[in-house]
Amino acid sequence: MIKKITLLLCIVFLIQVAYAQESTRMNEKMRLVGKKIYLGSRALSISDARDLSVTLPEAFLYFNRAKRIRDWNYFWSGYLGLTALSSNSLSQNQNPTYGVFGLLIGIIVVPREIRRQKLIIRGIEAYNAKQINQ
Repeated sequence: MIKKITLLLCIVFLIQVAYAQESTRMNEKMRLVGKKIYLGSRALSISDARDLSVTLPEAFLYFNRAKRIRDWNYFWSGYLGLTALSSNSLSQNQNPTYGVFGLLIGIIVVPREIRRQKLIIRGIEAYNAKQINQ
């Protein structure tokens, strides 16, 4: 009999702890500090923020767009930029067209990063608005 009561008390206690954690998580706001996303005191990547907002379609859409922009920016600046830089350093006559190519990549990537940052801000606003309404 004592084992059953102890087991019942443990189950009730665990349910209370789980409910308290869920209610505090629901009340936490997402915020942007610099270029990092935080939910309460926990730092999130853009993928984590997107995964947390799966049930919130508008926020999910913004975070998903921001992640896709970042992925393509890594391609544009990383792969193509390094290719232009290495081709320029390996060439005999130091052709300036590779430098212009690198500049063009920067001209493409910087506005996309600004757009990405705006999408993250919109996603955070949508997430917080929906969490308050729930």
